[in-house]
Formats: sequence, structure tokens, C-alpha cells
Amino acid sequence: PTCEYGQANANAVIIKQWEEKVLPEIIKRNKISKHLTLYPNPAITYVTAELETSQKGTATVSIYSATGKCIRTNSTIKIQLGINKIIIPTADLVPGIYTISIETRNIKWNEKVVIE
Repeated sequence: PTCEYGQANANAVIIKQWEEKVLPEIIKRNKISKHLTLYPNPAITYVTAELETSQKGTATVSIYSATGKCIRTNSTIKIQLGINKIIIPTADLVPGIYTISIETRNIKWNEKVVIE
């Protein structure tokens, strides 16, 4: 995975259709959870990403600025069956809104977090 945020405005309709039609089928077929929770939000020194999955493997965790610039990527996170908690350090980030992206070989989660 690379640090590319994409063209949100140009692809909004395609992404919405994908999320509504394709993603549920992928989740059903692969028994993958689509839920990602970030807390605390707002955060100061760290944010915890909590996700539940029925597959184990590795994940890439990326942080994107509000402008879509990749700030940091870590591609060695191990994902286990069940609930996974990933601690993401944020103390070095300037206050603002960021997107946390967690990607496995089958699915990608994106959630916004406010850093104070």
C-alpha cells in the first residue's frame, strides 16, 4: 500500500456504490468486520484503533492530514482473530483533523480523528 489519498470529489459516487454493494459482499464472503472505532477522539498523545475481524494477518496503519498528505505509515501490525487494539502515537502531530487508515489484504478502514 502506498500513501495515496485519492480524489474524493471525483470518485464519491463510485465509492458510495462500492461501499453499498461490493463491500458487504466482500465482508460476507471473507467474514471480515467493517467496524473501526478510534478513541479517545479528540486525542492528544495517542489514539487507540479498535477493530474486530475473523481473519488474522498483517495490516498497514497510515495517518493522513486533512489535505490528504500521508504523514506516517506502519506496515508491520499483526491482526489477530477477534478484537484488535492498536495504539497509534499522535504526540508529534500538530493539532488538526486527520484520517487514520488501516488496510489489510482484503479491506481498508478509514476514520477521522481530531488531534488537540
